[in-house]
Amino acid sequence: MFVLPSLITTAGLFCGVLALVNVFKQKYDQACWLILFAALLDVFDGMIARLTHTESDFGLNLDSLSDLVTFGVSPAALMLAFLREGNPKIVTPTCILYIICGALRLARYNVQAKGEESYAFSGLPIPAAAGSVISTYLFFSDNNLRTHIIPFLILALAILMVSTIPYPSLKSLRLKHRKPFFYLVVIAVGAVFVHWAFDSIELVLMAMFYAYVLWGATRYGLRRMRPRALAVQSAVKVVDVSQGRSAAGGMK
Repeated sequence: MFVLPSLITTAGLFCGVLALVNVFKQKYDQACWLILFAALLDVFDGMIARLTHTESDFGLNLDSLSDLVTFGVSPAALMLAFLREGNPKIVTPTCILYIICGALRLARYNVQAKGEESYAFSGLPIPAAAGSVISTYLFFSDNNLRTHIIPFLILALAILMVSTIPYPSLKSLRLKHRKPFFYLVVIAVGAVFVHWAFDSIELVLMAMFYAYVLWGATRYGLRRMRPRALAVQSAVKVVDVSQGRSAAGGMK
């Protein structure tokens, strides 16, 4: 059982390299689906390692190297090839920055993973960033606005990867409880509805990935704003009390 998670990780790496080969052959759609399949394998290798208690430093480092190639280099190469007719002064540095931020994100994760177990990621996970990039390509592949929108989306994803915004991990799901199962049902029903309403699997994928991206960022922003709002309310109450005392003193 010790070898099984590493075999799954290697299979994901194979899909990432094969996706890169398909990019060179200008078979962009095949490359996208290979990367998405590798993302599915990435979920299972960690899950199996935790269930079988076969987590190791070797598996951790192999997984990070695989993720860098599959979810860092391959999506960036895809976008470089896809947007080659756009503005190279914007596209090229953005894609390079995406790979660098992905590498930094994985290096930080490896350091943090050797400490206490965490049920949240620090920064956007690189598979989610890659899924967002791939789903963006699938949705905007026939859109003339792609050269103007996509580079900024890639830049935002790169920044989110190296940020400290907490994103939920699969470890936080308690399958023995009812609420996570209810959430899974809601997500599945929502995906089926979107696919039925718009008849676009590309839109479903993009909605799912960007919902995850925006969920973490929005929740973090609201939590940061809440203490400030409470501080403002407290300051207003103090001012009101002091004004009330001043008014009472003036009436004596």
